[in-house]
Amino acid sequence: MKAIRNILGFALILIILSGLGYIGWFVSKEQNITWSSLLGSQSAANSHNQHTSAEATTTTTTQSADVNPVDNLQAKVTSSYKSVQQVAELMSSSSVNPSLIGRYQRGLYSLSEGVYLMNQLDQNLVEMARLTDATEPTYQVYVNRHNVMVQTQSVLNNVSQKLSDAKEMFLSNVTTNTAEASIEAGDVQQVNKAIFQMAQTVMELQGTNEWLNNQIQLTMGQAEQAQLAAEALAAENAMNSQTSGFSIGNVQLPTLVTLLTILFAVLMLVGIIGATRNLVSKQPKVENEQTV
Repeated sequence: MKAIRNILGFALILIILSGLGYIGWFVSKEQNITWSSLLGSQSAANSHNQHTSAEATTTTTTQSADVNPVDNLQAKVTSSYKSVQQVAELMSSSSVNPSLIGRYQRGLYSLSEGVYLMNQLDQNLVEMARLTDATEPTYQVYVNRHNVMVQTQSVLNNVSQKLSDAKEMFLSNVTTNTAEASIEAGDVQQVNKAIFQMAQTVMELQGTNEWLNNQIQLTMGQAEQAQLAAEALAAENAMNSQTSGFSIGNVQLPTLVTLLTILFAVLMLVGIIGATRNLVSKQPKVENEQTV
């Protein structure tokens, strides 16, 4: 009976060891179980923590340094709209040479179109700016900013062209009137105000256009960086999901593996204790002999 129990205990140990070896061989062959977490879980965790810390620092820096250019753009457009509107008002009250009334009116009509476009742009920017504000700008937010600035630049270029046409018409009228000395001192002062305001408005639009070129290029770079950061984060999340635990067919089973390991350890311990007790009980008892 004892021999049978010894054999059973030894066989139990062999079965447990063989089962563990077979499972390791099978899953290695099928490549359905990821073991990287068992070997490098600590290093992966440390790497993740370091990346998270760096990412948090970068995000904080980005948030503190991020300035929405559309806010500044809206202020510039509002200022330019008032300037163009003032030019139109000064031109409409200036004296006109009768021989050039047709050209002057065409210039005033072109300038009025520019005033209308600026008014519409000023109102639309209020709505479009809502798509560009974000505490943590994403790739799509940068794309929205880029699109708003490109559309605004197109309108400003159109307004600049209309203002340039009106300038040529207006200066032609001023030159002819001055040559004929047909305008009074008050009219000259009014004309000078219109010329001054027109020159200021032209330079203001030119400066806004140059500023927009720089901001558009900067926003494109920010959009590319945001896209790369999002792709890197997605790749890291995918890697962490694969290395975060023991998996079978992409199904995480850390709890199951832990229970199986404990069960095998208990069975092995029971088998060793049983085998040890049997070996001890098998030893012959030594009887004390008394010498007579």
